[in-house]
Order: sequence, then C-alpha cells, then structure tokens
Amino acid sequence: MNEKQNIIEYSRTLGFDKIGFVKPNALPNELQHLEEWLASGYNASMEWFHKRKDTLANPFALLDNLQTIVVTANAYPAKVDFGNTKMKIAKYAVLPDYHKRIKASLKNLDAFLFEEYNATSRYFVDSGVLLEKYWATAAGIGWQGKHSLIITPEFGSYINIGILLTTLAIEPDEPAKNHCGNCSKCIEACPSNAIVKPAVIDCNNCITYHNIENRGERSSQIMAAIRTSEYIYGCDICADVCPFNSKIATKSEEFHFDLPELLSGLSKENFDERMSGYPLKRPGYESLRLCIAAME
Repeated sequence: MNEKQNIIEYSRTLGFDKIGFVKPNALPNELQHLEEWLASGYNASMEWFHKRKDTLANPFALLDNLQTIVVTANAYPAKVDFGNTKMKIAKYAVLPDYHKRIKASLKNLDAFLFEEYNATSRYFVDSGVLLEKYWATAAGIGWQGKHSLIITPEFGSYINIGILLTTLAIEPDEPAKNHCGNCSKCIEACPSNAIVKPAVIDCNNCITYHNIENRGERSSQIMAAIRTSEYIYGCDICADVCPFNSKIATKSEEFHFDLPELLSGLSKENFDERMSGYPLKRPGYESLRLCIAAME
C-alpha cells in the first residue's frame, strides 16, 4: 500500500467520510476577489477578514516547507424532523459541535503522519485562516455552488470541512468540476436576497450571519426574513432547494431532533448547560431568544 492509500484508509478509521489532497500554491486571484468582497462591505461586522486576508490567500505563511493540503469532509443529516414546532435550526447543528469533533480527528491524523512519515502538520476547522472552499474544490471534495457551499456527489452540500497542512508530499487529486450549469434555484430562493451573484454572499442580508454572528442591531427587514424562514439558528433554504441536495435528501434517513424539548423552559441561567456541546451555544442567550421571539 502506498503512502496516499495508507492515509486514506486510516482517515476512514477516524470517521472522515471523504478526503482529498492538493498541492498548495499562492492565490493572487482569490486574494483579489476577497479584497473586492471586503471593499463592497459584504463581510458586515466581521472585521477579522481584513486582518487575516494575507494568510487566507497564502497557505505557505502557515507552515514551513508546506507540501500538501489535505481536505476532509464529514457528512451530517440531510433530512431533519424538528418535532412539533415551526422553528428550525441549520441541519449541521443537530449534531455536537463539529469544530471539536473534526479537530479531534485531525489531531489523530496529524499524529499518524508524524509517526509514520515524520511529517510536520497543522490543522484547522473553520478558523478563518484559509480559503477552505477553494481548497475543497481543488482537492476534489466537491465544487462550489452558487450558494457558495461545497457540493459533493455523495452528500450534497451537507458536509463540514477540515483542513490539514503537512510537509509530506502526497499525490494530488483532480479538482472537482462544477455541475451547477444554468441552475439558479438557490439564488432565487434566498428570502433576504443575500446571494448577490454566484458564490458571493452579502452577509449584511444573510440570515445565517444575523442569527449566529451578529451581536448588534438587526433591521426590521432582517427580522422579517428570519420569521419567514423559521430559522432561529443558521439557514438551509438555499441548500434545500438545490437539485443535488434534493437527490441526497430523498435517500437519507430522517434524523429526529426534539427542538421543542431543548428550548422548553430555556432561561439565561440554564442556557449554557442546555446548549453545552452544541453549536447553538455560539450566538449566546440574548441573540437566540431574540430570534425565538420573532417566531412567537
């Protein structure tokens, strides 16, 4: 068994559903796109994009003698029953916090590469220091849809991505081809018109930004969009209308998540305990209650 196959086989024991490899390079074109996105103010209040833009487009700044970028994917339920309520949360949030789960697996992969090949590695999960979607496409995991999410043939866009940089040279995979064609269902379905053009999101109008990241004021238009969407955390509307995801969803066993039970009697005092280990803890009590109140 060669190195690459050995790593692939080991990754399966760690619970990764998919893994790909790509030879790194600097990304001047992507940096230009990022700067244009920032100049348009589409990052809303997320000022950290300005501070990290140089490393976002230059992975060599993150690891000396970088030879390979390893991209992993973990699938989450494509169909979720939220119980007797009109409220919803993003599907990935029905599982324990993916940051911790994927980091633990990447830590084991890091140790494996060191023990087997004396390779030095660094790993990241949604940490804002890499253009993860670019590398996921380049590593053959999937292509970036017009909703900006990575679409895989096996799991649709219902995946979480992990990134590992390593000094081990591994045979790269072929990049994924884009299969969106002329379809624009995701753009048309967004209730707040946040997808300004293919794969470009204006976070100022994005429901997910406002019910997860935003700690400031929300306009009446955004609150109306949140109420219409029924999402108190995240949003899957653009993903759910995607034809590729529809095919996946019909094959997926429905996952039951009792949201009413979780939210019943929710108070500031018991918030941390009830949300412990789940993504819903991230926005904080006040933000989550504000979104819940919009539904009542």
